[in-house]
Amino acid sequence: HAGAWTQDKDHWQTIIGATVSGANTGFDSTGRPDVKLRFSKDAFQASTEYGLLNSVTLFLNTATVLTRSTEAGTLPTAARDNSFEGGVRLRLTDAIGVLSLPASYKTAGAFDFSVSANSSASGRGEEIRALYGTNFKLLGSDGFLDIEAGERFLSAPRPSETPIDVTLGLHATPSTLLMLQNFNVIGGGNGRPPYAYF
Repeated sequence: HAGAWTQDKDHWQTIIGATVSGANTGFDSTGRPDVKLRFSKDAFQASTEYGLLNSVTLFLNTATVLTRSTEAGTLPTAARDNSFEGGVRLRLTDAIGVLSLPASYKTAGAFDFSVSANSSASGRGEEIRALYGTNFKLLGSDGFLDIEAGERFLSAPRPSETPIDVTLGLHATPSTLLMLQNFNVIGGGNGRPPYAYF
């Protein structure tokens, strides 16, 4: 299924995962990626959904994030934080694929948002998105398209964010999925130092 669907009434789904990421370059005060650093981030996540109605899904996302960061000439810093996001996804139509509208509220510590200036930063954010997903056949193989766009309203001093994500998948064989993904986050101009437009 493409990602815009809602759960059937009284149906539960839980997905647990882990993500490990790192970087050797950071952004300077003008948004250019030319700051030398060592950064690593480990995230452990759980996502639970419940179908209140066939067209209304409640969801809860939790995460624990562990980070380590060292910039040139500074002592290493580390952060361990937890985040909580709860919301509802409303299916608007399934006549031409699935179109849904999720809205959520998130509270989180440092590094649980897209950008964090220090290891003690915490905040909150509201997000609303439009999701569109459809399944298709191509040369007898099953495929799917998932498009998401929305707005995150983050607590100061972070800038608001506009996420735009696209996923295209094709089951080339029963055991092989070919997938192309493009994830984007555009920072708004309402951030205050040390945050800059990105």
